[in-house]
Amino acid sequence: MGRDMNKSQQLQRRVMGFVRAFGLLDGEQTPCGQLMSASMAHALTELAGDEGLSQGELGHRLVLEKSTVSRLVTDLERRGWIERRRDAVDGRVLRLHLTEQGQRVSTQIAAARSSLFADLAEHLTARERTMVERALEALVRAVSERKESRRASTMDGDGSRRARRSGRPRPAGDDTRIVASSGADARAHPRPVRRTTAQFDSRAD
Repeated sequence: MGRDMNKSQQLQRRVMGFVRAFGLLDGEQTPCGQLMSASMAHALTELAGDEGLSQGELGHRLVLEKSTVSRLVTDLERRGWIERRRDAVDGRVLRLHLTEQGQRVSTQIAAARSSLFADLAEHLTARERTMVERALEALVRAVSERKESRRASTMDGDGSRRARRSGRPRPAGDDTRIVASSGADARAHPRPVRRTTAQFDSRAD
């Protein structure tokens, strides 16, 4: 347990060090020196590559909550970088489009980002670059798996709470089987008896 805790603390320190060194704590400027938040820069990049996303689609790509992406879109619109247009097929849906100014800004972001990473690559050996890429892929995977696990746990907990509020027991899982009673009990009480898979297995033994 102590060794696992030591490993997690080492990972924590490494990630915190990267976040600080890369300038991700600066809400007023991106790591590549653009005067905007990192979320703004990433939103413009997504819209430059795939014009006409809905607000929900943009939030999904940026892994942001609905309220957060709503504020982000409002800020981008206020700066004159994007505009909302109604979908040609479904008028209820609003699509996000870059304005001419937004297109110029997104081009500047792409150039600055490319320059930054080209410079960083020069400070790493080929082996180090491969190691960094693999480490980042593994970290992203671990974060995604943790989020999915927590989401599933939350949904499972909500279902249990709803069942308790309704006064009904939670439905049995797929490992529950129904068998008929036998003997005198079956004649006196002709109702099915529930047994779990584990009970069947113990009888088989």
